[in-house]
Amino acid sequence: MSEVGWLAAGGEDATAQFHELLPVVELEHLKAFEVLTVPGIFTAWYPRYFAAIERGLTPLRVRRSRIDTEGTVEDNAGILAGEIRGPTIVVAQSKGPLDVHAALWMYPSAARNVRAFVSLQGCFGGTPLASDARRTRLWRAAVGGVTRLLGGTPRAYWDMTYQRRRALLARIPQHSPVPTVSLVTVCAQAGPLLERTRRYLLDVHGVESDGFVPAPDAIIPGSRIVRLSGLDHAALALPWWSGTPVNPALIVRALVVLAAG
Repeated sequence: MSEVGWLAAGGEDATAQFHELLPVVELEHLKAFEVLTVPGIFTAWYPRYFAAIERGLTPLRVRRSRIDTEGTVEDNAGILAGEIRGPTIVVAQSKGPLDVHAALWMYPSAARNVRAFVSLQGCFGGTPLASDARRTRLWRAAVGGVTRLLGGTPRAYWDMTYQRRRALLARIPQHSPVPTVSLVTVCAQAGPLLERTRRYLLDVHGVESDGFVPAPDAIIPGSRIVRLSGLDHAALALPWWSGTPVNPALIVRALVVLAAG
């Protein structure tokens, strides 16, 4: 039986408000805040990852977190807590939102500095691409080899399994302690590599996804939810690779304003 959607997360659908903001979004009123971007797993090795988003957040001060993109949720939470030093808006993608959510609960002093949190396509509930691989000897060996080659630990990838997400979310609250927006994306055709995983998630688990995260698992409980179609998991952070015509900067600017006010 599939564990997709086990969290049954709910929240306010803010998609209509997002579309109202999109053509007129301005960031000048948020210049007192620094934006901390938090990357996903393995992304230290992806050329120009997050580049379009970070350029598009001008005139705000933008700084990329120095978390280990092959590190565990708990280890990265500690790094993030040390990086959030003043009024901050956090923008995270893929596994990044898992690290951020843990940091906000494990380190309350850091959370007090966070005005808002934007989760881009976060595998918050988990993903079958981790859980199903964990059950297969060949894939366990492959994940272990890749993560060790990159200087990390296989535990970082297994942190995205449903088993690990259930365990961690039994220890800390499921909702976010700060104003949060969850971006949920799905597509009917994904870019290179992700099309195969999109079809796997649809055929085996019967769920729409962006090629990596099933739609129900991208929602942080109690957050404001924005749902967009036609975007795969690379469309915002790696638009050159996805092949999807999209303006990542404009989308994320609107999400930041929606989250921060």
